[in-house]
Amino acid sequence: MLIKDDLIMAYEVYGEHPEYVQGKMTKRTVGRMKVDISCRSVDKSLHLSTDMMHIDGDMFLILATEPLNLTLQSHIENEGKLALGMVLQGQLVVLHSRGFLPETVYTDPHNMFRSMTQDFAGVAIEVGGANDYYVAKVDAKICRIKETYRNIKLGLLWKLPKVLVKDLVAYVVSRLNIRRTMALSENVCPRVLFTGAPVDYKKELQVAFGDYVEAYEGTDNTSRARSAACIALHPVGNLSGLWILWKIETRTRVRRTNMRKMVTSDLIVQAMNATAAESAIAEEISEAGEVATQQPAETVTAEQVAEAEEGRNPESNLTERPVDDEIKVEESAEEEIVAEEVEAGVEE
Repeated sequence: MLIKDDLIMAYEVYGEHPEYVQGKMTKRTVGRMKVDISCRSVDKSLHLSTDMMHIDGDMFLILATEPLNLTLQSHIENEGKLALGMVLQGQLVVLHSRGFLPETVYTDPHNMFRSMTQDFAGVAIEVGGANDYYVAKVDAKICRIKETYRNIKLGLLWKLPKVLVKDLVAYVVSRLNIRRTMALSENVCPRVLFTGAPVDYKKELQVAFGDYVEAYEGTDNTSRARSAACIALHPVGNLSGLWILWKIETRTRVRRTNMRKMVTSDLIVQAMNATAAESAIAEEISEAGEVATQQPAETVTAEQVAEAEEGRNPESNLTERPVDDEIKVEESAEEEIVAEEVEAGVEE
C-alpha cells in the first residue's frame, strides 16, 4: 500500500509524463450548449457606461451595461478618434447582434468622446463634466479588473510577456461575466442573460490563465506527436467551450477544445521567460523607432540658405573678387604671354 500511495502522490505532484500524453491523445466529440431564448433578458433597452483603462502600457475600452450588468472590453491601439470610434462601434454591434438596443452611452469629458456625440445613429453619447464622478459603474468595473489582473499576474510561475497582456484582460472580463451578482434580480450570470445559453462550467473552469496544457493536434499514421504544448489564455465564450491557447513552439495563438491540463515544468517556465524577454526587446525597438520618427527636423535659417546659394554660384564669386586679385590675375597672364614668345624665338 505504501508504494501505491507514493505513486498517487507522485502523479499529483509531477503530473503525467508529456510524452505519454503526446503519444496517446485521441479525438473526442465536441458538444454544444443549446440556446434558450427565454433565458435572455426581457429588457432590451440598455444604458452603457464606458471609459478607457490603462494597464502595463496597453489601453482598453471598458463598457458596462445596465441593467444587463455585462462587461465588454476591447484593446485600443491609440487614443485617436478613428481607433476609439471603431472600437466603440464594434461593441455596439455585439450588443445589437443579440437583439439589445443601446440607447445612451455615458462617458467622461475626454476630447475624443466629445467629438463623437453625433457619430452613432440612434445612440446618444452623454459626456459628463470635468471632475465629476460621472461613470461610477464602469470605474468600479475597471477597479475590479485591475485587482484581478494583478492577482493572476503575480501568481504566475513565469514573467508575463507583453504580447499576452490583452489576453489576461480578456480572461479577467470573461470570469466577471460568468459570475452571479447581487445587482441582478435573476439567479443567473450576465452572460446567460445576454446569450441565452447556460454556462458549461466544466469547460469554462477546466483550466485557468497560464496553465500548461497539451492541446490535441490531430492523428495520422506517422510517429509525430498528437498534441502540442500550449499555455491556456482565455475562453472564447461560444457554445462549444472553445479556448484561445498560446502555442509555445510557434509562439502563436490557436483555438482548441480538446486539451489536457498538465503540471508546469521548468522547461515551460524557461520557454515563457524567453518569450517575455524577446517581447520586451521588440517593444523597446518599436518605441525607439517611434521616437526617432517623431523627432523634429533641424531648422535652416534664411542666412544659411543665402550663404549656400552664393557658394554654389560662380558668377557671384567673380563679381565680389577684390581689385588686387584682378590685378594679380592680369599680371600673371602677361607674364605667360612673354614666356611663350621667348620660347618661340620672337624678338621685340
